[in-house]
Amino acid sequence: MTLASLHARVEQALRRREAELIELHRALVRLPTVNHGDGRSADETAAARLARDFLARAGIQAEILEPAPGRGNLLASSGAADGPALLLMSHSDVVPAGDEQAWIHPPFGADLDGGRIWGRGAYDCKMLAAAQLFVMAVLAEEGLPRGGRLRLVMAADEEAGGRQGFRWLAEVRPDFLRCDVALCEGGGASLGDWNGESCFTIGAGEKGRCEVQVAFRAPGGHASTPWGRRNPIRDAAEFIRRLGDTPVEVRPASPVFQTVAQWLRLSEPLSPANLDWAIGQIEQRSPALARSLRAQSRLSFAPTIIRGGDKSNSLPDEVVVTCDFRLLPGDDEALVEQVVQRCLEGIEAARVRIDWTSEASHSPLDAGLLARFEAAASRAAGRPMRGAPVWCAGFTDARLVRPLGTPVYGFQFIEPNADPERLGIHCVDESIEVGMLLPCAVALASFILDML
Repeated sequence: MTLASLHARVEQALRRREAELIELHRALVRLPTVNHGDGRSADETAAARLARDFLARAGIQAEILEPAPGRGNLLASSGAADGPALLLMSHSDVVPAGDEQAWIHPPFGADLDGGRIWGRGAYDCKMLAAAQLFVMAVLAEEGLPRGGRLRLVMAADEEAGGRQGFRWLAEVRPDFLRCDVALCEGGGASLGDWNGESCFTIGAGEKGRCEVQVAFRAPGGHASTPWGRRNPIRDAAEFIRRLGDTPVEVRPASPVFQTVAQWLRLSEPLSPANLDWAIGQIEQRSPALARSLRAQSRLSFAPTIIRGGDKSNSLPDEVVVTCDFRLLPGDDEALVEQVVQRCLEGIEAARVRIDWTSEASHSPLDAGLLARFEAAASRAAGRPMRGAPVWCAGFTDARLVRPLGTPVYGFQFIEPNADPERLGIHCVDESIEVGMLLPCAVALASFILDML
């Protein structure tokens, strides 16, 4: 059987069984696997059991590993013992729903209404989890893959940093995570049409993150006699003002800027001198894309929390400002310290603490692999698609697997006609179009068949 006929056979099977995919997705959304970020169980084990039973019906054995009660991680594999290995990555935990009364539909009802499935996690990340499980089951029942090994992990705790999920798995099961290629969330979104080409993102890297806390201290005093007293609120305000005025180096480090130069039909590569001009050109058409491009071209920092004072008639003795710093690959702690100290010059009694959440990481994307992503997206969309490698401003579990030597790429294909503004990721009324599930599955299956 030729590869083309194999693709056609698998796609027919996926389309014929689309109703199973929809029901699997809704079953996952109904599970309130809420991660509050405080160490409490999100009961990801319930989702892992559901997934294990689904795969078992396709003859695939899976195991559930718990670093703590209820924090279940599902691991499964199928295919040949030798040959290349491909890892599918997702997570089953979701962020809290907030005020459930504010939702149009119950956040864990998985209601099907208006052509959409509503619920917390409908997109992040149970759409990808359902598609990966479904594709793995269908391929196994079709006797595929024959020339390699397909592995799957639906992990716990992604929304709180992965300590009970991929971070733990990297310690206890590193060999399972070491593969030739891994696919996770963080890519696959449409960028629209540029110069007659439909474009989509491929997650090839992520910025690093650290949290900077700056504590400003003073003796305090009665607010009725503020003269001659230091007020740490004023110190904090001056620090924040300086931070906002701090210039940063701009550089076209992300591979996406090669694509941007082609979109704008530039005769020379983008450089620090013309990068912001180019982003300004993109902004005229897509402000959201321009924000992403700015994030991929510079260090970013923003004050996010201010705490201090407990009585309105007293000068506080301490004010703490917390800032979010996002670093490009190649940036380091020395750069963060340089920015902070420059903003603190001349301000007394400031104490600085830097806590690292994640290191920046990226995976190289050669022409052959890019062509496979483009072929997979094109089959799913039914028209030619062009991939644009991007660096994510946030972070995913990819950062925990790349250090093991596994190249990880974000590829959760979204049907180009879908409206991304309605996904409601981490917001009230999160939902997906029912028609988004099958193209995501077709794209995954196509990539797997080309790889294995």
